[in-house]
Amino acid sequence: GDLHAENFGTYMDNHGILNFDVNDFDEDYVGTFTWDVKRLLASLNLVCHRKCFSDEEIKRILIICVEEYLKQIYEFCKHTKNEFALTLRNTSGKIKELLNKARIKTNTECLQSWTTVQDFERKLTRSKKAQDVDELLRADLMHAFKKYYDTIPDIKKGLDKRSYGKGKYKIKDVVSSLAQGIGSAGKITYTFLLEEHSEALESDVILYMKPAQKSAISYVVRNPSIDEYFKDDGLRIVLCSYAMQASTPEWLDYTKLDGVSFVVDADKSHSEDLDWSDIDNFQDVIEVAPYLGRAMAKIHCVADSDCLNTPKGVEGLPFSIIPRNTEHTIRDAIYGHDHDFVRDMAYGEQVRRDHVLFFEAFRDNRIPGL
Repeated sequence: GDLHAENFGTYMDNHGILNFDVNDFDEDYVGTFTWDVKRLLASLNLVCHRKCFSDEEIKRILIICVEEYLKQIYEFCKHTKNEFALTLRNTSGKIKELLNKARIKTNTECLQSWTTVQDFERKLTRSKKAQDVDELLRADLMHAFKKYYDTIPDIKKGLDKRSYGKGKYKIKDVVSSLAQGIGSAGKITYTFLLEEHSEALESDVILYMKPAQKSAISYVVRNPSIDEYFKDDGLRIVLCSYAMQASTPEWLDYTKLDGVSFVVDADKSHSEDLDWSDIDNFQDVIEVAPYLGRAMAKIHCVADSDCLNTPKGVEGLPFSIIPRNTEHTIRDAIYGHDHDFVRDMAYGEQVRRDHVLFFEAFRDNRIPGL
């Protein structure tokens, strides 16, 4: 997928534990594991180059990242892996600082950035970016939302823990806006305000519903058995998230509106992106790089502990597509050639040359479709 250095951050898992992890699965697809490694190291190379690190410093950072990736792969081959996560308990430096920043954020702060309270009722704030939807569209959105909610496994809804309304929800408001990000730019996304398990306004939940885009990898990988499972890009994103996260977010799922697939998830109050503008010191980057390598190994190897709780009526990805023990497959592909693997992955000057060529081609409109 799109595993670059800025696609990492924090999230609160379904067990209430803050994780540092890969946090963008929109481009995920089935492909060779080396693509992810090269993608991450290429982007890390460019990040470090922009920070004016020397070639030797950049090389050292890249090698540490890929060596930590291999170390974690081999560790997974020896010990249980489904409980592995990068949390406040096993991180330090900038990554632990990031987790602590996410820890002190509150749902109320998140709600205040999206909503206003009038006459003791919370509503989504209207602006040039957030607009009302007409009654016809609202009815279609309510239907799409119900289809989404019905697919969430009961254990995810926490019906055994919530007595209020027997786990039901109430949609209090909905607005439309233009999606953010390169892949989704210009597309319409929808934001829902929900009253969930309490009448207290502080327990309201904000969900977004954004169009699921086609993975760029799918244009390269041609496999009928994979295509059969990934006919719907919303389902693809959800299944890939389940396959690569040890505990998936509570609200993650998908639905359709007018035949278009959408991914639905919560606007997370405890989400914090890894911000490279705050990481300028060489020693800080050296400390962050191993965590990126370990997180990459985790998404390659850790089967989702919730894998039996995939969306209702949907089968998980079969082992014929993704091996049961991916870590053994990766180990066997590399074993005995660690030095060569590190050298091949941590390439430097070519990355920067390719980046210049791509930028110039993009700037001159020489890339069809971009």
